[in-house]
Amino acid sequence: MASGSTKTSAPPRKAPPPDAEVVLVADGVGVRFPRAIRDAVHDVSLTLRAGERVALVGPSGSGKTTLALALLGAIPSLVSADRRGDVRWAGLGDRKLATGTGIAASVLQDTDAQLVALTVEDELAFALENRGLLPTDIDRRIDTALARPPGAGLDRRARTLTLSGGWRQRLALAAALAETPAALVIDEPVAHLDGEAAADAIAAVGETCRHGAAALLVEHRIDQVAGLVDRVLVLGSDGHPVALGDTEPTLRALARGNDHGLRLPPSVRVAAALERAGAREGTSDALSVALEALGFDRRPVPSTGAPLLTIDFAAVRRGRRAVLDSVDLVIREGEAVGITGRNGAGKTTLALLAAGALRPAAGVVRRHHAGAPIFVPQNPALAFATGSLAAEAARRGLGWTDAARAIARTGLAPEPDRHPLTFSHGERRRIALALALAPPEPRLVILDEPASGLDGVGLAALDADIEALRARGSAVMIVAHDLDWLARVTDRIALIESGRIAVDRPSLAFLGSVVSGHLPLRAPPAASLAARLGWSFAA
Repeated sequence: MASGSTKTSAPPRKAPPPDAEVVLVADGVGVRFPRAIRDAVHDVSLTLRAGERVALVGPSGSGKTTLALALLGAIPSLVSADRRGDVRWAGLGDRKLATGTGIAASVLQDTDAQLVALTVEDELAFALENRGLLPTDIDRRIDTALARPPGAGLDRRARTLTLSGGWRQRLALAAALAETPAALVIDEPVAHLDGEAAADAIAAVGETCRHGAAALLVEHRIDQVAGLVDRVLVLGSDGHPVALGDTEPTLRALARGNDHGLRLPPSVRVAAALERAGAREGTSDALSVALEALGFDRRPVPSTGAPLLTIDFAAVRRGRRAVLDSVDLVIREGEAVGITGRNGAGKTTLALLAAGALRPAAGVVRRHHAGAPIFVPQNPALAFATGSLAAEAARRGLGWTDAARAIARTGLAPEPDRHPLTFSHGERRRIALALALAPPEPRLVILDEPASGLDGVGLAALDADIEALRARGSAVMIVAHDLDWLARVTDRIALIESGRIAVDRPSLAFLGSVVSGHLPLRAPPAASLAARLGWSFAA
Protein backbone atom coordinates (compact mmCIF):
# COMPACT_ATOMS: atom_id res chain seq x y z
CA MET A 1 0.00 0.00 0.00
CA ALA A 2 1.36 3.41 -0.90
CA SER A 3 2.28 5.70 1.93
CA GLY A 4 0.73 8.80 0.44
CA SER A 5 3.58 10.79 1.99
CA THR A 6 3.69 14.54 1.57
CA LYS A 7 5.95 17.20 3.01
CA THR A 8 3.40 18.89 5.20
CA SER A 9 3.46 20.49 8.62
CA ALA A 10 0.89 21.91 10.98
CA PRO A 11 -0.49 25.29 9.90
CA PRO A 12 0.80 28.25 11.95
CA ARG A 13 -1.06 28.41 15.24
CA LYS A 14 -3.45 31.32 15.43
CA ALA A 15 -5.78 31.63 18.40
CA PRO A 16 -9.47 32.11 17.56
CA PRO A 17 -10.85 35.59 18.15
CA PRO A 18 -12.47 36.12 21.56
CA ASP A 19 -15.86 36.51 19.90
CA ALA A 20 -15.64 33.16 18.06
CA GLU A 21 -18.66 30.94 18.48
CA VAL A 22 -18.61 28.78 21.61
CA VAL A 23 -18.78 25.11 20.59
CA LEU A 24 -18.53 23.45 24.01
CA VAL A 25 -18.94 24.55 27.60
CA ALA A 26 -18.05 22.09 30.37
CA ASP A 27 -18.52 23.19 33.96
CA GLY A 28 -17.43 21.20 37.02
CA VAL A 29 -17.38 17.85 35.25
CA GLY A 30 -16.69 14.80 37.36
CA VAL A 31 -16.96 11.06 36.70
CA ARG A 32 -17.10 8.10 39.07
CA PHE A 33 -17.36 4.53 37.85
CA PRO A 34 -19.53 1.91 39.59
CA ARG A 35 -17.94 0.51 42.79
CA ALA A 36 -15.03 2.96 42.51
CA ILE A 37 -13.93 4.57 45.78
CA ARG A 38 -12.92 7.88 44.15
CA ASP A 39 -13.64 9.94 41.09
CA ALA A 40 -11.77 9.11 37.90
CA VAL A 41 -11.88 12.80 37.02
CA HIS A 42 -13.37 15.75 38.89
CA ASP A 43 -13.95 19.52 38.85
CA VAL A 44 -12.99 20.04 35.20
CA SER A 45 -14.21 23.18 33.46
CA LEU A 46 -13.41 24.02 29.85
CA THR A 47 -14.73 26.22 27.05
CA LEU A 48 -13.97 25.42 23.40
CA ARG A 49 -14.51 28.00 20.67
CA ALA A 50 -14.74 27.50 16.92
CA GLY A 51 -11.26 27.01 15.46
CA GLU A 52 -9.62 26.51 18.86
CA ARG A 53 -7.23 23.63 19.51
CA VAL A 54 -6.64 22.29 23.02
CA ALA A 55 -4.34 19.47 24.14
CA LEU A 56 -5.52 17.33 27.06
CA VAL A 57 -2.47 15.83 28.78
CA GLY A 58 -1.61 14.09 32.02
CA PRO A 59 -0.01 10.94 33.41
CA SER A 60 -1.43 7.49 32.68
CA GLY A 61 -4.59 6.90 34.67
CA SER A 62 -5.27 10.60 35.24
CA GLY A 63 -8.66 10.39 33.52
CA LYS A 64 -7.93 11.88 30.09
CA THR A 65 -9.89 9.28 28.12
CA THR A 66 -12.65 9.29 30.74
CA LEU A 67 -12.99 13.07 30.44
CA ALA A 68 -13.08 12.87 26.64
CA LEU A 69 -15.85 10.26 26.79
CA ALA A 70 -17.77 12.34 29.33
CA LEU A 71 -17.58 15.45 27.16
CA LEU A 72 -18.81 13.49 24.15
CA GLY A 73 -21.72 12.11 26.16
CA ALA A 74 -20.54 8.51 25.77
CA ILE A 75 -20.43 8.64 29.58
CA PRO A 76 -23.15 7.96 30.71
CA SER A 77 -25.04 7.23 27.44
CA LEU A 78 -22.87 4.27 26.38
CA VAL A 79 -20.55 3.67 29.35
CA SER A 80 -22.06 3.17 32.78
CA ALA A 81 -20.75 5.80 35.19
CA ASP A 82 -21.96 8.74 37.25
CA ARG A 83 -21.26 12.00 35.43
CA ARG A 84 -21.67 15.23 37.35
CA GLY A 85 -21.43 18.82 36.21
CA ASP A 86 -22.73 20.45 33.07
CA VAL A 87 -21.74 19.71 29.45
CA ARG A 88 -23.32 21.82 26.73
CA TRP A 89 -22.64 21.50 22.99
CA ALA A 90 -23.82 24.36 20.80
CA GLY A 91 -26.65 23.24 18.51
CA LEU A 92 -27.16 19.92 20.27
CA GLY A 93 -30.21 20.84 22.29
CA ASP A 94 -31.12 18.27 24.92
CA ARG A 95 -29.41 15.34 23.20
CA LYS A 96 -26.76 13.70 25.38
CA LEU A 97 -24.52 12.03 22.77
CA ALA A 98 -22.54 14.47 20.62
CA THR A 99 -21.11 11.94 18.16
CA GLY A 100 -23.03 11.04 15.03
CA THR A 101 -24.76 14.43 14.99
CA GLY A 102 -22.34 16.54 12.96
CA ILE A 103 -21.56 18.43 16.17
CA ALA A 104 -18.61 16.28 17.28
CA ALA A 105 -16.58 13.50 15.67
CA SER A 106 -14.29 11.30 17.72
CA VAL A 107 -11.36 8.96 17.28
CA LEU A 108 -10.95 6.51 20.14
CA GLN A 109 -7.65 5.50 21.70
CA ASP A 110 -8.36 1.86 20.78
CA THR A 111 -8.93 2.18 17.04
CA ASP A 112 -9.73 -1.53 16.75
CA ALA A 113 -12.76 -0.99 18.98
CA GLN A 114 -13.99 1.85 16.78
CA LEU A 115 -13.91 0.40 13.27
CA VAL A 116 -17.21 -1.24 12.39
CA ALA A 117 -17.16 -1.91 8.62
CA LEU A 118 -15.39 -4.55 6.54
CA THR A 119 -14.09 -2.19 3.85
CA VAL A 120 -12.48 1.23 3.79
CA GLU A 121 -15.34 2.66 1.74
CA ASP A 122 -18.01 1.41 4.14
CA GLU A 123 -16.08 2.67 7.16
CA LEU A 124 -15.85 6.16 5.69
CA ALA A 125 -19.53 6.08 4.79
CA PHE A 126 -20.83 4.74 8.12
CA ALA A 127 -21.26 7.97 10.12
CA LEU A 128 -22.29 9.92 7.01
CA GLU A 129 -25.09 7.45 6.24
CA ASN A 130 -26.29 7.57 9.84
CA ARG A 131 -26.60 11.33 9.52
CA GLY A 132 -28.81 10.90 6.46
CA LEU A 133 -26.53 12.55 3.90
CA LEU A 134 -27.34 12.06 0.24
CA PRO A 135 -25.43 9.25 -1.56
CA THR A 136 -23.83 11.77 -3.93
CA ASP A 137 -22.57 13.84 -0.98
CA ILE A 138 -21.26 10.73 0.75
CA ASP A 139 -19.43 9.62 -2.37
CA ARG A 140 -17.88 13.06 -2.81
CA ARG A 141 -16.68 13.10 0.81
CA ILE A 142 -15.15 9.64 0.45
CA ASP A 143 -13.26 10.75 -2.67
CA THR A 144 -11.98 13.80 -0.78
CA ALA A 145 -10.94 11.72 2.25
CA LEU A 146 -8.93 9.32 0.07
CA ALA A 147 -7.26 12.10 -1.92
CA ARG A 148 -5.43 13.74 0.98
CA PRO A 149 -3.81 12.83 4.31
CA PRO A 150 -4.42 10.98 6.49
CA GLY A 151 -6.50 8.87 4.09
CA ALA A 152 -4.28 9.21 1.02
CA GLY A 153 -2.97 5.79 0.05
CA LEU A 154 -6.03 3.86 1.23
CA ASP A 155 -8.05 1.90 -1.33
CA ARG A 156 -11.85 2.05 -1.24
CA ARG A 157 -12.13 -1.72 -1.54
CA ALA A 158 -9.37 -2.62 0.93
CA ARG A 159 -10.59 -4.74 3.84
CA THR A 160 -10.17 -3.05 7.20
CA LEU A 161 -9.02 -6.26 8.92
CA THR A 162 -6.03 -6.54 6.57
CA LEU A 163 -4.76 -3.03 7.30
CA SER A 164 -1.80 -2.48 9.62
CA GLY A 165 -2.39 -0.79 12.96
CA GLY A 166 -1.09 2.50 11.60
CA TRP A 167 -3.32 2.39 8.54
CA ARG A 168 -6.35 1.56 10.71
CA GLN A 169 -5.61 4.65 12.78
CA ARG A 170 -5.28 6.72 9.61
CA LEU A 171 -8.64 5.38 8.43
CA ALA A 172 -10.34 6.32 11.72
CA LEU A 173 -8.90 9.84 11.47
CA ALA A 174 -9.95 10.18 7.84
CA ALA A 175 -13.51 9.07 8.73
CA ALA A 176 -13.73 11.67 11.53
CA LEU A 177 -12.48 14.46 9.25
CA ALA A 178 -14.92 13.42 6.51
CA GLU A 179 -17.80 14.28 8.85
CA THR A 180 -16.71 17.98 8.79
CA PRO A 181 -17.92 18.33 12.40
CA ALA A 182 -18.01 21.42 14.55
CA ALA A 183 -15.51 19.73 16.90
CA LEU A 184 -13.02 16.88 16.88
CA VAL A 185 -12.19 14.84 19.99
CA ILE A 186 -9.22 12.62 19.21
CA ASP A 187 -7.54 10.30 21.72
CA GLU A 188 -3.84 9.61 20.94
CA PRO A 189 -4.07 10.79 17.30
CA VAL A 190 -0.59 9.68 16.21
CA ALA A 191 0.20 6.75 18.53
CA HIS A 192 0.71 4.24 15.70
CA LEU A 193 1.76 6.52 12.84
CA ASP A 194 5.20 6.85 11.27
CA GLY A 195 6.82 10.29 11.46
CA GLU A 196 5.66 11.53 8.06
CA ALA A 197 2.12 10.19 8.51
CA ALA A 198 1.92 11.77 11.98
CA ALA A 199 2.92 15.17 10.60
CA ASP A 200 0.39 14.81 7.79
CA ALA A 201 -2.37 13.86 10.24
CA ILE A 202 -1.66 16.79 12.55
CA ALA A 203 -1.59 19.13 9.55
CA ALA A 204 -4.96 17.78 8.41
CA VAL A 205 -6.47 18.45 11.85
CA GLY A 206 -5.00 21.95 11.75
CA GLU A 207 -6.50 22.59 8.33
CA THR A 208 -9.92 21.48 9.59
CA CYS A 209 -9.59 23.88 12.52
CA ARG A 210 -8.66 26.72 10.17
CA HIS A 211 -12.06 26.16 8.59
CA GLY A 212 -13.76 26.60 11.96
CA ALA A 213 -13.72 23.24 13.76
CA ALA A 214 -12.59 23.06 17.38
CA ALA A 215 -10.28 20.24 18.45
CA LEU A 216 -9.52 18.49 21.73
CA LEU A 217 -6.49 16.22 21.40
CA VAL A 218 -5.49 13.69 24.06
CA GLU A 219 -1.80 12.90 23.60
CA HIS A 220 1.26 11.67 25.53
CA ARG A 221 3.65 12.68 22.73
CA ILE A 222 3.22 16.38 23.43
CA ASP A 223 5.96 17.25 20.92
CA GLN A 224 3.65 15.98 18.16
CA VAL A 225 0.84 18.43 18.96
CA ALA A 226 2.56 21.36 20.72
CA GLY A 227 2.95 23.29 17.47
CA LEU A 228 -0.75 22.90 16.71
CA VAL A 229 -2.63 23.64 19.90
CA ASP A 230 -3.52 27.02 21.42
CA ARG A 231 -3.93 25.83 24.99
CA VAL A 232 -3.04 22.89 27.23
CA LEU A 233 -5.25 21.34 29.92
CA VAL A 234 -3.23 19.24 32.37
CA LEU A 235 -4.83 16.62 34.61
CA GLY A 236 -2.98 15.45 37.71
CA SER A 237 -2.70 11.81 38.74
CA ASP A 238 -5.91 12.16 40.79
CA GLY A 239 -7.97 13.37 37.83
CA HIS A 240 -8.08 16.99 39.02
CA PRO A 241 -6.98 19.78 36.63
CA VAL A 242 -3.62 21.22 37.67
CA ALA A 243 -3.03 23.66 34.80
CA LEU A 244 -4.90 25.26 31.92
CA GLY A 245 -3.23 27.91 29.83
CA ASP A 246 -1.54 28.96 26.62
CA THR A 247 0.69 26.23 25.23
CA GLU A 248 4.22 27.59 25.44
CA PRO A 249 4.15 29.25 28.90
CA THR A 250 2.26 26.29 30.38
CA LEU A 251 4.78 23.76 29.09
CA ARG A 252 7.72 25.91 30.21
CA ALA A 253 6.25 26.18 33.69
CA LEU A 254 5.79 22.41 33.87
CA ALA A 255 9.41 21.85 32.81
CA ARG A 256 10.67 24.22 35.51
CA GLY A 257 8.61 22.65 38.29
CA ASN A 258 6.46 19.55 38.67
CA ASP A 259 6.10 17.99 35.22
CA HIS A 260 3.52 15.47 36.52
CA GLY A 261 5.27 12.65 34.66
CA LEU A 262 4.59 14.18 31.24
CA ARG A 263 6.65 13.59 28.10
CA LEU A 264 7.42 17.23 27.44
CA PRO A 265 8.79 18.37 24.04
CA PRO A 266 12.59 18.12 23.70
CA SER A 267 13.05 21.87 23.19
CA VAL A 268 11.17 22.59 26.42
CA ARG A 269 13.18 20.00 28.38
CA VAL A 270 16.50 21.32 27.07
CA ALA A 271 15.63 24.98 27.77
CA ALA A 272 14.70 24.11 31.36
CA ALA A 273 17.85 22.01 31.84
CA LEU A 274 20.08 24.80 30.51
CA GLU A 275 18.35 27.30 32.79
CA ARG A 276 18.86 25.09 35.85
CA ALA A 277 22.51 24.48 34.99
CA GLY A 278 23.18 28.12 34.13
CA ALA A 279 24.77 26.97 30.85
CA ARG A 280 24.97 29.20 27.77
CA GLU A 281 23.86 27.72 24.46
CA GLY A 282 26.76 27.07 22.11
CA THR A 283 29.23 25.98 24.81
CA SER A 284 30.49 22.46 25.41
CA ASP A 285 28.84 22.51 28.84
CA ALA A 286 25.52 23.38 27.23
CA LEU A 287 25.82 20.51 24.76
CA SER A 288 26.55 18.08 27.59
CA VAL A 289 23.53 19.32 29.55
CA ALA A 290 21.32 19.13 26.46
CA LEU A 291 22.37 15.57 25.60
CA GLU A 292 21.59 14.44 29.12
CA ALA A 293 18.16 16.10 28.97
CA LEU A 294 17.48 14.43 25.62
CA GLY A 295 18.68 11.02 26.81
CA PHE A 296 21.53 10.80 24.31
CA ASP A 297 24.24 10.72 26.99
CA ARG A 298 23.99 6.91 27.25
CA ARG A 299 25.36 4.69 24.50
CA PRO A 300 24.47 0.98 24.54
CA VAL A 301 27.39 -1.42 24.19
CA PRO A 302 26.88 -3.85 21.26
CA SER A 303 26.42 -7.50 22.22
CA THR A 304 28.77 -10.29 21.16
CA GLY A 305 26.58 -13.04 22.62
CA ALA A 306 25.28 -16.13 20.86
CA PRO A 307 22.23 -15.75 18.57
CA LEU A 308 18.79 -16.22 20.16
CA LEU A 309 16.92 -15.52 16.91
CA THR A 310 17.99 -16.22 13.34
CA ILE A 311 15.82 -15.44 10.32
CA ASP A 312 17.19 -16.61 6.96
CA PHE A 313 15.73 -15.48 3.64
CA ALA A 314 12.19 -15.56 5.08
CA ALA A 315 9.01 -14.59 3.23
CA VAL A 316 5.43 -14.13 4.41
CA ARG A 317 2.55 -13.83 1.96
CA ARG A 318 -1.05 -12.72 2.33
CA GLY A 319 -2.83 -14.21 -0.66
CA ARG A 320 -0.72 -13.32 -3.67
CA ARG A 321 0.93 -10.35 -1.99
CA ALA A 322 4.35 -10.67 -0.35
CA VAL A 323 4.18 -8.89 3.02
CA LEU A 324 7.78 -9.88 3.80
CA ASP A 325 10.32 -11.00 1.22
CA SER A 326 13.88 -12.31 1.61
CA VAL A 327 14.27 -11.10 5.20
CA ASP A 328 17.54 -11.86 7.01
CA LEU A 329 17.93 -10.93 10.68
CA VAL A 330 19.99 -12.11 13.67
CA ILE A 331 19.44 -10.96 17.26
CA ARG A 332 21.92 -12.05 19.93
CA GLU A 333 21.93 -12.60 23.67
CA GLY A 334 21.84 -9.27 25.49
CA GLU A 335 21.04 -7.33 22.32
CA ALA A 336 18.14 -4.96 21.67
CA VAL A 337 17.26 -4.39 18.01
CA GLY A 338 14.80 -1.79 16.76
CA ILE A 339 12.50 -2.39 13.79
CA THR A 340 11.07 0.69 12.10
CA GLY A 341 9.55 1.81 8.83
CA ARG A 342 6.48 3.43 7.35
CA ASN A 343 2.95 2.24 8.13
CA GLY A 344 2.23 -1.00 6.31
CA ALA A 345 5.89 -1.84 5.61
CA GLY A 346 5.66 -5.22 7.41
CA LYS A 347 6.97 -4.46 10.91
CA THR A 348 4.24 -6.22 12.90
CA THR A 349 4.30 -9.13 10.46
CA LEU A 350 8.03 -9.52 11.15
CA ALA A 351 7.33 -9.43 14.90
CA LEU A 352 4.67 -12.13 14.57
CA LEU A 353 7.01 -14.22 12.43
CA ALA A 354 9.76 -13.94 15.05
CA ALA A 355 7.29 -14.87 17.80
CA GLY A 356 6.16 -18.00 15.96
CA ALA A 357 2.62 -16.73 15.40
CA LEU A 358 3.20 -16.85 11.62
CA ARG A 359 4.99 -19.44 9.53
CA PRO A 360 7.25 -18.37 6.68
CA ALA A 361 6.16 -19.20 3.13
CA ALA A 362 9.86 -19.48 2.36
CA GLY A 363 13.07 -19.37 4.36
CA VAL A 364 13.80 -20.42 7.93
CA VAL A 365 13.16 -18.96 11.41
CA ARG A 366 15.24 -20.38 14.31
CA ARG A 367 14.83 -19.54 18.00
CA HIS A 368 17.89 -20.71 19.94
CA HIS A 369 16.41 -20.85 23.46
CA ALA A 370 14.27 -23.16 25.55
CA GLY A 371 11.37 -20.96 26.59
CA ALA A 372 8.64 -19.70 24.29
CA PRO A 373 9.14 -16.16 22.95
CA ILE A 374 7.42 -13.35 24.84
CA PHE A 375 5.27 -11.16 22.61
CA VAL A 376 3.48 -7.98 23.75
CA PRO A 377 1.12 -6.77 20.99
CA GLN A 378 0.57 -3.27 19.68
CA ASN A 379 -2.89 -3.18 21.25
CA PRO A 380 -2.37 -3.96 24.97
CA ALA A 381 -5.99 -5.10 25.38
CA LEU A 382 -5.14 -8.14 23.24
CA ALA A 383 -2.56 -9.27 25.82
CA PHE A 384 -5.30 -10.24 28.30
CA ALA A 385 -7.64 -13.24 28.18
CA THR A 386 -9.07 -13.53 31.71
CA GLY A 387 -11.03 -11.45 34.21
CA SER A 388 -8.42 -10.72 36.88
CA LEU A 389 -4.75 -9.88 37.31
CA ALA A 390 -4.24 -13.02 39.40
CA ALA A 391 -5.66 -15.19 36.61
CA GLU A 392 -3.43 -13.40 34.08
CA ALA A 393 -0.40 -14.18 36.22
CA ALA A 394 -1.40 -17.84 36.54
CA ARG A 395 -1.98 -18.06 32.78
CA ARG A 396 1.66 -17.07 32.31
CA GLY A 397 2.92 -19.57 34.91
CA LEU A 398 3.68 -16.86 37.46
CA GLY A 399 2.96 -17.01 41.16
CA TRP A 400 1.05 -14.00 42.43
CA THR A 401 3.96 -12.85 44.61
CA ASP A 402 6.26 -12.53 41.59
CA ALA A 403 3.51 -10.99 39.48
CA ALA A 404 2.61 -8.47 42.18
CA ARG A 405 6.24 -7.46 42.51
CA ALA A 406 6.50 -6.92 38.75
CA ILE A 407 3.29 -4.86 38.64
CA ALA A 408 4.35 -2.77 41.64
CA ARG A 409 7.58 -1.82 39.84
CA THR A 410 5.42 -0.02 37.25
CA GLY A 411 3.98 2.23 39.96
CA LEU A 412 0.55 0.54 39.86
CA ALA A 413 -1.19 -1.18 42.76
CA PRO A 414 -1.13 -5.00 42.35
CA GLU A 415 -4.81 -5.81 42.94
CA PRO A 416 -5.26 -9.55 42.25
CA ASP A 417 -9.04 -9.42 41.68
CA ARG A 418 -9.10 -6.36 39.42
CA HIS A 419 -10.06 -6.88 35.77
CA PRO A 420 -7.17 -5.86 33.44
CA LEU A 421 -9.48 -3.91 31.13
CA THR A 422 -10.57 -1.55 33.93
CA PHE A 423 -7.14 0.08 33.72
CA SER A 424 -6.39 2.91 31.30
CA HIS A 425 -4.78 2.16 27.93
CA GLY A 426 -1.34 3.22 29.17
CA GLU A 427 -1.74 1.27 32.41
CA ARG A 428 -2.76 -1.87 30.49
CA ARG A 429 0.44 -1.60 28.49
CA ARG A 430 2.51 -1.25 31.65
CA ILE A 431 0.82 -4.31 33.23
CA ALA A 432 1.15 -6.39 30.04
CA LEU A 433 4.85 -5.54 29.89
CA ALA A 434 5.38 -6.24 33.59
CA LEU A 435 3.77 -9.70 33.42
CA ALA A 436 5.51 -10.59 30.17
CA LEU A 437 8.94 -9.60 31.44
CA ALA A 438 8.66 -11.23 34.88
CA PRO A 439 10.10 -14.69 33.98
CA PRO A 440 13.84 -14.57 34.81
CA GLU A 441 15.30 -16.92 32.20
CA PRO A 442 16.87 -15.48 28.99
CA ARG A 443 14.64 -15.70 25.94
CA LEU A 444 13.42 -13.76 22.94
CA VAL A 445 11.22 -10.77 23.89
CA ILE A 446 9.24 -8.99 21.16
CA LEU A 447 7.60 -5.65 21.88
CA ASP A 448 5.29 -4.05 19.29
CA GLU A 449 5.04 -0.26 19.85
CA PRO A 450 5.70 -0.64 23.61
CA ALA A 451 6.12 3.11 24.22
CA SER A 452 2.73 4.01 22.75
CA GLY A 453 0.36 5.37 25.39
CA LEU A 454 3.06 5.60 28.08
CA ASP A 455 3.68 8.71 30.13
CA GLY A 456 7.15 9.77 31.27
CA VAL A 457 7.10 7.50 34.33
CA GLY A 458 5.97 4.52 32.29
CA LEU A 459 8.59 5.20 29.64
CA ALA A 460 11.37 5.36 32.24
CA ALA A 461 10.17 2.03 33.68
CA LEU A 462 10.16 0.52 30.19
CA ASP A 463 13.72 1.74 29.61
CA ALA A 464 14.80 0.07 32.84
CA ASP A 465 13.00 -3.17 31.88
CA ILE A 466 14.73 -3.31 28.51
CA GLU A 467 18.11 -2.74 30.13
CA ALA A 468 17.38 -5.48 32.69
CA LEU A 469 16.42 -7.90 29.91
CA ARG A 470 19.68 -7.21 28.10
CA ALA A 471 21.64 -7.66 31.34
CA ARG A 472 20.18 -11.13 31.93
CA GLY A 473 20.92 -12.21 28.36
CA SER A 474 17.54 -11.91 26.66
CA ALA A 475 17.29 -10.80 23.04
CA VAL A 476 14.85 -7.92 22.54
CA MET A 477 13.11 -6.96 19.30
CA ILE A 478 11.32 -3.60 19.49
CA VAL A 479 8.93 -2.38 16.79
CA ALA A 480 8.49 1.39 17.06
CA HIS A 481 8.08 4.65 15.16
CA ASP A 482 9.56 6.88 17.87
CA LEU A 483 13.12 7.05 16.56
CA ASP A 484 14.41 9.32 19.33
CA TRP A 485 13.41 6.75 21.94
CA LEU A 486 14.32 3.72 19.84
CA ALA A 487 17.88 4.96 19.33
CA ARG A 488 18.32 5.41 23.09
CA VAL A 489 17.36 1.85 24.07
CA THR A 490 18.65 -0.31 21.20
CA ASP A 491 22.02 -1.37 19.82
CA ARG A 492 20.96 -1.18 16.20
CA ILE A 493 17.93 -0.34 14.08
CA ALA A 494 16.64 -2.09 10.97
CA LEU A 495 14.49 -0.24 8.43
CA ILE A 496 11.80 -2.21 6.60
CA GLU A 497 10.74 -0.98 3.18
CA SER A 498 8.19 -2.86 1.06
CA GLY A 499 8.64 -6.04 3.08
CA ARG A 500 12.45 -6.08 2.96
CA ILE A 501 15.12 -4.97 5.42
CA ALA A 502 16.64 -2.07 3.51
CA VAL A 503 19.07 -0.85 6.21
CA ASP A 504 20.48 -2.37 9.41
CA ARG A 505 22.87 -0.04 11.28
CA PRO A 506 24.04 0.84 14.79
CA SER A 507 21.31 2.93 16.38
CA LEU A 508 23.05 6.29 16.61
CA ALA A 509 24.49 5.98 13.12
CA PHE A 510 20.97 5.15 11.89
CA LEU A 511 19.61 8.24 13.66
CA GLY A 512 22.34 10.39 12.14
CA SER A 513 21.46 9.11 8.67
CA VAL A 514 17.82 10.06 9.23
CA VAL A 515 18.68 13.56 10.43
CA SER A 516 21.05 14.12 7.50
CA GLY A 517 18.34 13.06 5.06
CA HIS A 518 20.09 9.90 3.86
CA LEU A 519 17.22 7.65 4.96
CA PRO A 520 13.58 8.16 3.87
CA LEU A 521 12.16 8.86 7.33
CA ARG A 522 11.13 12.09 9.00
CA ALA A 523 13.83 13.40 11.36
CA PRO A 524 12.58 13.11 14.97
CA PRO A 525 12.53 16.21 17.21
CA ALA A 526 15.15 15.33 19.85
CA ALA A 527 17.74 14.18 17.32
CA SER A 528 17.07 17.23 15.14
CA LEU A 529 17.59 19.52 18.14
CA ALA A 530 20.80 17.70 19.14
CA ALA A 531 22.14 18.13 15.60
CA ARG A 532 21.35 21.86 15.65
CA LEU A 533 23.25 22.14 18.95
CA GLY A 534 26.32 20.62 17.27
CA TRP A 535 26.18 16.96 18.31
CA SER A 536 27.91 14.43 16.08
CA PHE A 537 26.02 11.12 15.99
CA ALA A 538 29.22 9.30 15.11
CA ALA A 539 31.11 10.61 18.15
